[in-house]
Amino acid sequence: GLFFLTVISMTLLIACYGSRIAVVIVTVLLLALFVPAIAAFIIPYIFVLSPVILMIDATPLALAQTLVTAMIGMIALSSSLIGHLVTDMNLIERVALFAGGLLMIIPGAVTDLGGFAVFALSILVQKRRQKNQ
Repeated sequence: GLFFLTVISMTLLIACYGSRIAVVIVTVLLLALFVPAIAAFIIPYIFVLSPVILMIDATPLALAQTLVTAMIGMIALSSSLIGHLVTDMNLIERVALFAGGLLMIIPGAVTDLGGFAVFALSILVQKRRQKNQ
């Protein structure tokens, strides 16, 4: 549903190109719909990259690890697009968290650890900033 709304908004943006007010309204709508739509776009790639989620040759430990890291990765990815996890993030934090989220979505122990380290560091930095405010 949300992906379909994003396609409709893209059509509206093209149709309203001449009017500046309409372009601003549709652009805000596009940005609001992009965040949930990115999950609908990335989740099929998770299934392709990691068939363990579909329980193909899956052990309980591998399934649990894949599910947990994929969920934390999607939380990191969504938080980076929204710009808020514990507190508001600056651009560097958002880019780092986006990369960390992608690392956790890509299957593999090394990428999972790297992505989790970025995620944990981001939470620690934001908690420290929140405490100092």
